[in-house]
Order: sequence, then structure tokens, then C-alpha cells
Amino acid sequence: MLILILCQHYELEEKEYISFIRNFINDLEFEEAIVFELKLNGYSYQVIGDILDMSKKKVDNILVKTRRNFKKYVLNNEVM
Repeated sequence: MLILILCQHYELEEKEYISFIRNFINDLEFEEAIVFELKLNGYSYQVIGDILDMSKKKVDNILVKTRRNFKKYVLNNEVM
């Protein structure tokens, strides 16, 4: 949801949006990047956990950390 608001607020073009997200993902740890991308693609915590052989709680912990880091990334990077 935050990503959609960001895109609308800054009136980002699709290619700018993709580039912005890709740059953020490239800075993540491998496991965080995989979980984040799966969630962006609409997978549930349970399915992500099943795919990566981890608990739903671990998926949740990773996504909480990733969301926090994404908010910081948005605030620290010019997106327009």
C-alpha cells in the first residue's frame, strides 16, 4: 500500500517507480529481497513461508524490518 501511495504522491512514471523499487531491493539482504519480492507479487505470509521453508512469524519479522527500511529509503532518497 505504501508503494502505491508513494507512486501516486510523486506522480512517478512506471519506469521510475520500477527503478526506485529495484534500487531499494538491490540494497536488501538476499533473504529480505526474496521475501519482499514475493510479497510485492501478492503471495501471502503462509505461502512465502512454505516456498522458503520458514515460519509465518519469520516472514512477518522480515517484512516489518523491510517496511521500516523502505520508509527510511523513501525519506532519504529524492524520488522526483
